[in-house]
Amino acid sequence: MIGEKIKNKKFFNWLLWIAIIFFIIFFSLVSIYLSFENKYINKIYPGLYLGKINLEGKTLNEAEKIIGDKINLLNQNGINFYYGDNMTTIFPVVSSLEGDIAYQIINFDTDKSLTIAYGFGRSGNFVADLKNKIKTLFSNEAITLTATVNDNEVEKILKEKFSNSEIPAEDAKLTYKKISRLAEGEIIEFGIS
Repeated sequence: MIGEKIKNKKFFNWLLWIAIIFFIIFFSLVSIYLSFENKYINKIYPGLYLGKINLEGKTLNEAEKIIGDKINLLNQNGINFYYGDNMTTIFPVVSSLEGDIAYQIINFDTDKSLTIAYGFGRSGNFVADLKNKIKTLFSNEAITLTATVNDNEVEKILKEKFSNSEIPAEDAKLTYKKISRLAEGEIIEFGIS
């Protein structure tokens, strides 16, 4: 009986230590999670990029300003297109021939992109959100800047700028050439060009 009481006491002590360790780990993890959430309250979580722009720890207003500055640079400097050795620049806002009317051929939607960035890890699904937050701690997540492009206008500008590089299409023609003449017949090579 005494041996059984000692075994029960050892088992109870062992179980108590496991419970203590479990609660220490549990409360440590909860504490880390709550401090992480507190640090990023109203801010974009770490590891999120819009293209190459790091948005970590930025409020929506701060991120909007940074991206707005980059878009302003694009509007001023344009976007370079290359074809072979030739290069042309297309500006997102184009002036008409009269110069008094300007229209956008590329429109950047920063609000939509920033909503996606801020909403990352905030879907309301605890497990999915936790998984996304942990994932971005170890690898970056790139969010694409949403843009609307007037394809017809861009294509028209590119055709104008690269017209000297354009090789017009021709109808296919059947061609042939004699390769050699043999006593028994000729060998002829056919091709379509």
